[in-house]
Amino acid sequence: MGVSDPLLNPFPGLRPFEAGETHLFFGRDGQSSDIVTRLERRRFVGVVGTSGSGKSSLVRAGLLPALEGGYMASAGSFWRFAVMRPGSNAIHGLASALADPAVLGGESIDPALRTPLVEAVLRRSGRGLIDAFQHARLEPNENLLVVVDQFEELFRFRRSEQAGAPTDEGAAFVNLLIEAARSREQPIYVVLTMRSDFLGDCARFRDLPEMLNDGQYLIPRLTRDQRRATIEGPVAVGGAAIAPRLTQRLLNDVGDDPDALPVMQHALMRTWDAWKAAGQPDRPIDLDDYLGIGGMAQALSLHADQAYAGLATIPGAQAVAQTLFRCLCERSEDYRETRRPTRLDELCEVAGIDAATMTRIIDAFRSDGRTFLMPAWPLPLEPDSVVDISHEALIRHWQMLRDWVQREARSATLYRRLRQTALLWPQNAALWRNPDLERALLWEREETPTPAWAARYGTREEFARAIEFLRASETAWQQEVERDAKAAREATEHELEMRTQRDREARLQAEVRALQSRKRLLQAVVVLVPALLAGLGWAVMNRNEAIKEAARARDEALKAQAARDESVRLLERLTNTNRLKQAFLTGDVATIQQSLTRSAPNSNLHFGSSKTAMGWKTPDGRPVYRFDLFPSPESLSGPLKSASQISYYMNHPTFNAKLLSAGAGTGFTAFYNGWGCLSRVYVLIEYDNPDTPPEVTQYNQCEAIS
Repeated sequence: MGVSDPLLNPFPGLRPFEAGETHLFFGRDGQSSDIVTRLERRRFVGVVGTSGSGKSSLVRAGLLPALEGGYMASAGSFWRFAVMRPGSNAIHGLASALADPAVLGGESIDPALRTPLVEAVLRRSGRGLIDAFQHARLEPNENLLVVVDQFEELFRFRRSEQAGAPTDEGAAFVNLLIEAARSREQPIYVVLTMRSDFLGDCARFRDLPEMLNDGQYLIPRLTRDQRRATIEGPVAVGGAAIAPRLTQRLLNDVGDDPDALPVMQHALMRTWDAWKAAGQPDRPIDLDDYLGIGGMAQALSLHADQAYAGLATIPGAQAVAQTLFRCLCERSEDYRETRRPTRLDELCEVAGIDAATMTRIIDAFRSDGRTFLMPAWPLPLEPDSVVDISHEALIRHWQMLRDWVQREARSATLYRRLRQTALLWPQNAALWRNPDLERALLWEREETPTPAWAARYGTREEFARAIEFLRASETAWQQEVERDAKAAREATEHELEMRTQRDREARLQAEVRALQSRKRLLQAVVVLVPALLAGLGWAVMNRNEAIKEAARARDEALKAQAARDESVRLLERLTNTNRLKQAFLTGDVATIQQSLTRSAPNSNLHFGSSKTAMGWKTPDGRPVYRFDLFPSPESLSGPLKSASQISYYMNHPTFNAKLLSAGAGTGFTAFYNGWGCLSRVYVLIEYDNPDTPPEVTQYNQCEAIS
């Protein structure tokens, strides 16, 4: 980068500095030499620091150029660098890095076979890395440095284990590094970069804590003067000047933020672009340029929002971008937010789109001065390209991404619960009910999970099992709701039936009391008529016209006798009517049957019945039906036309005695629930005319149904 060309931006943004950018790497004087000293003594160094402390930049732009510059006098300046990240398959990643022709891969070997051949050697034994170095047959003075960047990924990725790979995959990878560093047969050196909050996790692997105790390098915090150098140094190399007040403002804004370096680098990159866009290369970069991009607090979030908003012109692109970033980030069980590098073809499968569309969306976040995603622009993306967030500071400072990560964490938590319960069902777990079922169904509607997405948290077979469990829970819940609704309807119908029955019984009792009152009145008339006749006769004998009056008295006596006879007959009819109604009211079957023996059933009265299955059974296993009883249409147009009430009294050994009644008209009916029809149904018919005695008839319901 020439001093006379101020148009090239000297700040990398969120991504780390690369080995070719050592001329832009300021503020770490002496630290690279310290690492070289430790590496020369132990051949194994762990560069440890907080997220955003500059571990990757220090190794790539500081250590690697220092080694090539001959800072390790005992090893010389001829080095081959295998830079890799563990990812989801650490041994494969190491093989890919070693298979590069610039490292151990021979140019004469078929490129498609280089990585498989090296990986086979690595997996052969714990000395696999040593064997691979020997097979490469390098010059005697050449050294190999293996750089495992983001070593903490080894603790986060378990997909290979879930897919059936050996559960000691990580241990085998660590053993390869340790054996190579311990051996003095070959000049192999190992450098790890790792977040300090994962340091305790190293105890999972044998001998790794001991190696780190001897070869750990904890990155020191930058002093204010060193931070000043990281600001003013690249600006000077780029051929520009920066106002002193902007430098002071940047140093003050950095404060104690653990993400200070990458966020500041991004803010400086944006400030440089704003200064360049102003078209005044002769003036220094000043405070107005810095505030115009949102300052340290907002520059990153506003820039990312701008890239996301630009996707609005592509249908569905913003939803895909959300899926993309949710795949590239994760929150661990201890609430540590980390990156999750993912292959392009896997991203396409999860999002359900083609590689061309996904590439277009990824490019929106890594081109035009945007360094949010890697590989850095303009490297092409292939199906096996690993896409990653350039720095975890993006997760903590882009509010939209924070919301997406939280949503993904909630979705993953619910799915893990669903998956674990499904794996225990049906032997050791029951189907879900509300509120768990309701939340799971809402999650399914909103998230629309797919097998490709679920593969992040288990296997595809487990996802199929989880969805099967969810469907079974939903079906059982719907059936339960239907049963409850049916029971409620039946309870309502039963209550209505009982209320109607009580009203009918009350009306029948009122009619019985009215008949009793008429009966007492007629009894009084029968007693008083003879006395009245006697008085009249006595009066007639005292009159002059005794003969005439006597004849009249005889006529009156005859009429009175006729009236008395009629009253007796009416009294007897009313008494029988009252007794018959009382028999139906109380269930006196003997009285009803006695009444039937005195008068034959009316042959013009016909009744029918129907049977409907209710869908459930009695405790002893009998199917329950609803039986409806009703008069035939012919009967309704005949003698029943003037009937005011019809009562059904059912007498059967398997049923309790029960009285049902219905008002006059064409729609009255009676019903009951049971498991068998009635061979004998008694019917009481009362007419509108109170002087017309009621009729009693019977019919066989079973015959009517058959």
